[in-house]
Amino acid sequence: MGGSREVVLEADVHEQRLSAAQALAASGGPGTIKLKTASGANAVLLSGAEIHEPVVVQGSFIMNDAGQIEEATERYRSGRMGSLTPYGGT
Repeated sequence: MGGSREVVLEADVHEQRLSAAQALAASGGPGTIKLKTASGANAVLLSGAEIHEPVVVQGSFIMNDAGQIEEATERYRSGRMGSLTPYGGT
């Protein structure tokens, strides 16, 4: 394996190399997936059933329609989404 922090994903007969900050989406039926690394890289593998619903993406918001995106954007801009304390902060 080549570059630093590289992960190789093998799914049946297909192989894909991923480096830092890359993502891969795949679909299909049952099969085997293998993740390999020689560099100590970390990887996250998520799976789930297809939702068969419309998806609208704008910035960091992912909703089912444009109206929901507008509502979320307004809540964010008005400060009604709460806040998180920075890690290590008080």
